[in-house]
Amino acid sequence: MSKYGYYMPWYLAAGIFTTIGATLMSIVSENTSTSQIYGSTTLLGFGVGLVLQASFSVAQASVPSRKISGAVGFITCAQVSSLTISLAIANSVFLNEAQNLIRAFLPDVPLSTIQGAIAGVGSKFVVTLPSETKYLVLEAIAQSMGKVYILGISAGVFLILLSLGLRRERLFLTVGVIA
Repeated sequence: MSKYGYYMPWYLAAGIFTTIGATLMSIVSENTSTSQIYGSTTLLGFGVGLVLQASFSVAQASVPSRKISGAVGFITCAQVSSLTISLAIANSVFLNEAQNLIRAFLPDVPLSTIQGAIAGVGSKFVVTLPSETKYLVLEAIAQSMGKVYILGISAGVFLILLSLGLRRERLFLTVGVIA
């Protein structure tokens, strides 16, 4: 980005990689290979990594010098807030979905035991289950994890759409001089 000065293609590519990676992660099942999970998360991470810090440079190059601190502060606040909100939503979706799915075929098991199994604390409980039931529990947990990635898919698509509205301008970033 600093070599050519164009930022719009970076945001477009980031949206594409994020959408693909999150989509692949959303279809993960208990039978998905470790290499497929690594590849999918690599695509997702690459997409996010392309622009995670880019907004700071773009903002600094796009606003008058007297507004740089405000722009950087806004981006910092937006990133921290959006990550916090997204994690809260993802956690709620995962826990509620997994709990409901597991409760559907284990209605007599106490809720605290199910919650412990989902959190990993109750792994002894899962080990004691019959093989078919254990498979259903793992399938429910994997399916619930997949639903969490709908947030990533949405964010990636939103980034693609927003990137198409960015200016196709070249930012003339000045190189800092060391005194």
